[in-house]
Amino acid sequence: MQELFEEQETLVSEEEWNRRLAALREKRDESIEFSQAFTHAVLERCPEGRVGVLFSGGLDSTLIAFLLRRHGTPLLGITVGFQDEGTKEPEDILEAKKAAKLLGCKYRTVLLDKEGAHKLFARTAKMLGPALANPVTVGVGAVELAGLLKARQLRLKTCFSGLGSEELFAGYDRHEKANSSPEALHEECWRGLGAMHARDLMRTEAIARETSRTVATPFLDPRVIVAAMQIPAGGKILTTPEETIKKYALRIIAEELGLPHDFAFRPKRAAQYGSRLDAAMEKLARIHGFSSKTEYVKSFFR
Repeated sequence: MQELFEEQETLVSEEEWNRRLAALREKRDESIEFSQAFTHAVLERCPEGRVGVLFSGGLDSTLIAFLLRRHGTPLLGITVGFQDEGTKEPEDILEAKKAAKLLGCKYRTVLLDKEGAHKLFARTAKMLGPALANPVTVGVGAVELAGLLKARQLRLKTCFSGLGSEELFAGYDRHEKANSSPEALHEECWRGLGAMHARDLMRTEAIARETSRTVATPFLDPRVIVAAMQIPAGGKILTTPEETIKKYALRIIAEELGLPHDFAFRPKRAAQYGSRLDAAMEKLARIHGFSSKTEYVKSFFR
């Protein structure tokens, strides 16, 4: 199985995506160790010259940047955020600054105001089309689009993304709800991987095509998927009386690879929330007279 894109940078069909996942599910190879598989997956996706990382300062993007830096690959982090007058700086930008300082890497920010966010949402929605566009796909897609447009401006052909990590390591609230048993959680991870095609891959492929960029997705490497899904599901969410830590196994692996604890255990924030683009969408929906973000997104097709 290849990753997100075929050689011509076109997405495989949903039927083919699920066929490949089914084949991987039948494969078990104890010789595949996740740290080695993931490091190899990152490095083999590096073209010559500098690469970009869609850089939120969270676990996935920081781990990818950490591995690239450790192996001497020149990189540039790109962080997207929304800040209105009198509001705080977006969490992703604050965390990206800390992570970039730790790694000693350069980064650029794309800071949007209300007008810039509105134009970005409109462009993202129209790019995705009415069948695919909703508040979540447009919110996440707007972060991707702004980052890839910046990469194009900076002449970075390839940008790394942490896409796939949440499904492999149980990072969503629905994984926590499915965590009644290790078997149930394991099933939900596989189900979520299958659902990625319609929910995530079509969105990212459309945005990559629009910006003429390559999105490198090392978490979707076949060996990485096999290695991650061999990790016992019971270790992917840690629940104590005080807290619940999603993606616990990946956080431990990141620490073992050398990522400092504070960065490995940064709480999960979805792209549209850490960037504050979800807050921007909610505010713009009210400004434009809509009762919901859904109505606001639909308005782009009228």
